[in-house]
Amino acid sequence: MQLHTERSGSGTPVLFIHGWQNDTSVWAPIVTELDDEVACIAVDLPGHGHSIVDDPAEYERDAVLASLETVVNDCAEPPVLVGHSLGGFLSLSYAATRPGSVRGLVLVATGPGYRSEGPRAAWNQWVQDNADPDAPPHQERICLQHDSLVIDSLPSIDVPTAIVVGERDTGFHAAVSVFSEKMPNTTTHRIADAGHMVHAKRPVEVAAVVRSILAR
Repeated sequence: MQLHTERSGSGTPVLFIHGWQNDTSVWAPIVTELDDEVACIAVDLPGHGHSIVDDPAEYERDAVLASLETVVNDCAEPPVLVGHSLGGFLSLSYAATRPGSVRGLVLVATGPGYRSEGPRAAWNQWVQDNADPDAPPHQERICLQHDSLVIDSLPSIDVPTAIVVGERDTGFHAAVSVFSEKMPNTTTHRIADAGHMVHAKRPVEVAAVVRSILAR
């Protein structure tokens, strides 16, 4: 499907991918910080914001990545992907399945997924239990995990990668250690007095992290 995008600025492309049950608007403060320096492109994932979906198959990983690929292919050069939570997981999925297609990654409050079926099933149950009853039907499918592709692929993702986590977002602190151990080219940025929506609460600090990846 064709994803809704919000675009501003010019220069090196930076593609912003929001988390589950969010939309492009969560990136507005960071875009304001950066769009006089780079080309900012924010997407609404399927079933979110203005990306209306009728077919439940459009929420499956391969379909979502294909939709993101259309946006990436529109860029004049490989972009930096900036993803929050689900958006970070999809950014990793994209880099793992399309090597050489991105310039760098900024993973905000992101986990690496699960190698074992038990924890993965528990995650999927949590997603089902926390689905928004007012959201488009099947929207939660985009957040379900079915394999260990991402966590198994971490050693092969060698583009410059910044890991951003809020000091109070303790559920994602263990993920930082996994990324630091498994990925060959990472830096870690722990933002003081911030939680899971660190990019919305501390846009100046997160914009500075994006600049650090662009500089590399």
